[in-house]
Amino acid sequence: MLEGLSGPRDDTIGSSALDRFTAAWAERLAQELGDEGPGVQLGFGVGAIRSDAEIAEARGGFARAIADARISPSLGGWIDGTVSTQSDESRIQAGGLSWTPGGVQVLAGRLRPAVRTGQTAVLLSGETPLDGLMVASARPFRFPGALSRIGTFQGHLFVSPFHETPTVSDAWFTAYGLGWSPVPSLSFGVARTIRFGGEGLAPFTASNIWNMIAFGGGNSSFDDSQGELSFRARLRLGDFRLGLYGALAFEDLKAITEDPALTAGFSIPVITDAGMFSLGYEFLGIGPRGIWCGCDAVSHSWYTQREYGPYATEDGLLGAALGGYGAGHYLSASFWSTPHPISVRTRFFLEDRGADNLLAARWPDERRGVRVQLGLGPWRGLLLSLGGTATSTEVGTEGGVDVFVQALSLGRLLSRP
Repeated sequence: MLEGLSGPRDDTIGSSALDRFTAAWAERLAQELGDEGPGVQLGFGVGAIRSDAEIAEARGGFARAIADARISPSLGGWIDGTVSTQSDESRIQAGGLSWTPGGVQVLAGRLRPAVRTGQTAVLLSGETPLDGLMVASARPFRFPGALSRIGTFQGHLFVSPFHETPTVSDAWFTAYGLGWSPVPSLSFGVARTIRFGGEGLAPFTASNIWNMIAFGGGNSSFDDSQGELSFRARLRLGDFRLGLYGALAFEDLKAITEDPALTAGFSIPVITDAGMFSLGYEFLGIGPRGIWCGCDAVSHSWYTQREYGPYATEDGLLGAALGGYGAGHYLSASFWSTPHPISVRTRFFLEDRGADNLLAARWPDERRGVRVQLGLGPWRGLLLSLGGTATSTEVGTEGGVDVFVQALSLGRLLSRP
């Protein structure tokens, strides 16, 4: 739905401190949004480049419009489109219907599914749209009976036609995952993405489907998969809070010790009378930079498979914005004010791409940059976001600014004096 609608989240904070801080933001949102009845939200933005300029092509200029309609508490729809002045094209980036019957959420349309452990993603970045259907748990759930004691779970399943494959037509794409939290301060996750089927490849049979799901694909001409194992932990040492997380991803199940992607990071939140400060750092290494041993002997690069080609569509990469072999360092700092509806987010990054990286031609060797975003609101039914990005490599620099305005409730906005 509309980005920026939810308030600040940092689960490393103890519940009492988090409740005190979020009370101010919850009250603001309640005043602006009112009840959960039918309503319409709108947003419009312009800029010199996309707001996610770290991974998107510079476009000279763009305009973006977004609408979110809530038909009932359980049924809604949204649409997100952009117009580029450089390429003179209009495109629906996302849109569809959302239905939430009880504890299950069903999404259908042009979606941006994401699998993200930290600041960056490896399996699914959420930046590239795919047409499909997603079924996910709307909130954590417990299994019945004695199994309820082992903790809470969350899950998702996404399925989409994958016609953009460079060398295979009529292929399919799926992503599924399960998260388990034995205690509130610790969680584990497992996720997979798979491209499978396709004209001229191994046929759809029960055996091939079973091998794909249970064994990571026994027939390389039928499917190509990526997987990820992850964890998150929240530690409290007196008044000091620390969040730790990590993930081990792999290109094909059997390559977990040969061709890994390693994510590791931490976050430190601090609450004062002025608001919440948060500092975070993350490392991402793929292939030889993933710390593991046998990577130099692997003949293929991450996200490249002989039948299905690059792990991408014409709209961009499906997985890590790093683009394959290489390493990235990401430092983030944010501030959310308690007395005023103001937030500031800053992200610094340093990336080093190998020769086999999918983006090495555009961003060879090292790339460094910064992204700063100022948020104002909610105020009188509006949210305002001002952003700026600057990057540099050995071959040049890129940068730009973007502005985005959201009306949280069109009816309440028009009814104001």
